[in-house]
Amino acid sequence: MAYKTLIFVLFLFLFLVSVPKSSVDAKAPSKSHVLIYEVSPYSYSNAHMDYVCLVNPTKTSINLDGYALTDFEGKIWLNGTLKPWAKMYVAENATAFERYMGFTPNLTYSSNTGKFALSNSGDEAAILHNGKIVDLVIYGNSKYNGTGWCGEPLKVYRGHVFRRVSFKDTDSPVDWSNYHRIGQSAFSPIIVKAPTELFVYPDDVNELYRYISNARQSLDIEVYTLSSLKVEQALEQDIKRGVNVTILLEGSPVGGLHDAERYVIQRLYMAGAKIFFMENIASMHNRYDFVHSKFIIRDGKAVLISTENMDMISLSPCGNRGYGIIMRSSKLAAYFLKVFNDDVKRVQDIHEYAGEFTYVAPPRALPVESHIKKFNPANLTASISTVLAPDYSLSSFNNFVNAEKSVDVEALYLKDYALAMVYPKASRILVQEPESGYHMREFRQEGIKMLHAKLLIGDNAVLVGSMNFGRASITKNREVSVIISGKDAVHFFEDVFNYDWYYHNNIAVMRITTHENEVFIDLRDTVGRVKSYSIYIDKVLRYSGTKTTLKFKLGPGEHNIKCLASFEDGTEDVVIKEVSIARKIIFEPEYVFLFLVFAVFLYKLWQNHG
Repeated sequence: MAYKTLIFVLFLFLFLVSVPKSSVDAKAPSKSHVLIYEVSPYSYSNAHMDYVCLVNPTKTSINLDGYALTDFEGKIWLNGTLKPWAKMYVAENATAFERYMGFTPNLTYSSNTGKFALSNSGDEAAILHNGKIVDLVIYGNSKYNGTGWCGEPLKVYRGHVFRRVSFKDTDSPVDWSNYHRIGQSAFSPIIVKAPTELFVYPDDVNELYRYISNARQSLDIEVYTLSSLKVEQALEQDIKRGVNVTILLEGSPVGGLHDAERYVIQRLYMAGAKIFFMENIASMHNRYDFVHSKFIIRDGKAVLISTENMDMISLSPCGNRGYGIIMRSSKLAAYFLKVFNDDVKRVQDIHEYAGEFTYVAPPRALPVESHIKKFNPANLTASISTVLAPDYSLSSFNNFVNAEKSVDVEALYLKDYALAMVYPKASRILVQEPESGYHMREFRQEGIKMLHAKLLIGDNAVLVGSMNFGRASITKNREVSVIISGKDAVHFFEDVFNYDWYYHNNIAVMRITTHENEVFIDLRDTVGRVKSYSIYIDKVLRYSGTKTTLKFKLGPGEHNIKCLASFEDGTEDVVIKEVSIARKIIFEPEYVFLFLVFAVFLYKLWQNHG
């Protein structure tokens, strides 16, 4: 009986620990109360930027009577009314908060009862309503084990904030992210159906100049670098016609500001453009590692998003392979204008240019180049989903990859987090900088400087824009990309991708590895449309077909392996390699026994002879 009781208790224990805590302890999504949206508990040294942001996640206003914010040591009583989806900021210091955020907080800690203060190393932040906990966050080394939270405390990093990623409110770590930094924006994605033009760099670079020249009222430009004389000339003409031009640039691009860019900036400033830099200086605690976005809002009615910077080399006739997307939508324009205004707002990492680059010589003219145009722009009506980094780019990227059965990749690179996500679904990967140990084709094409695109082509949609495919770009930079849904968009980008993929002459690529007497042949990196492979080993045909991974067992010694690749266009290519299979020495037990017997026999014979 005791044995059966023990088995029952063990079964019950295993059942209980196997049930996720969130499914046991989580409350149903709230329809009626305020939630914590952000917590900044560990600000930069002497920054005094601790704060808590509250949000009304409902469709009706909430009366804040009876609400209080607490760390269980002090309380801050709330008052007034919080409108639907409105936020309320409770900050440690109003002056510091405005310096980093660009606006005044609703309340400060000075209005607390007791000693409300968030500890750097670990603490709790809770919302009380009529004395009861309605929301709670714990972090760091907090020892809290009461109601309102299940799971481990959130990990805390200096200068980072906890930001809610789910309004289901499971009272657990899955509701939160911790990679956003103080001052970063918190936009949500939108989906808009809009007339859209797709074009290819360098073939259709004139579409960029045409877009700029057609401005009538305003151009708001956010871009990593700007040194193109053609862009500068087009903008000067716009300014002369009365167009208001405002530009936000990265203040510390990799390699620094080149003289060509300084020259262009000074000319545009003298013409009347308003120019700002987002400084990338550690002491300033910049909001983003880099302003790497590339977009132009025109007249509040259209948006151009690009994979290319506006520099002389990228936009030359033989410049980079990249893509541009022009979306004619007032709703999208208004959305990205909010992003632009948030980025350029007068906070601690923004510097307004005031004509500092006075004596800079004009850049040398580039050599005359000619490029044979292969592609024309495509006009279509498409569903556009915004992808904004670092606000929600991580979830957008994950959702896009998970939704597609397979993807083709055309990009500067594919690495770390993005590589792990995409590689299992990647059919073909074409990059400028291949990762060692992965099946990727390196981009090489006459008449094009380099591959600078950031493009994922799925079955039913594409993801394209300024965002490179690595974790730093997705989670630390300001980036702007879009997901374009529809077969027409997929076919447009697939046509360019196929041209780039098959551009090179047909090349047979054979990689060989060995293990003992086994030889593994990998043909997957062969370039071109293969009709069949023929594998000869020591001049004997051992395989003919279309398989790209093969295995053979060979005897010891030197072997000659030849691969003959026959391509669909009638051409052939041959690659020959030598492999060496070592002779394996085997010690069989019976041979050892016979050797010992023979040794004893010789020894006895030697003794008798002596």
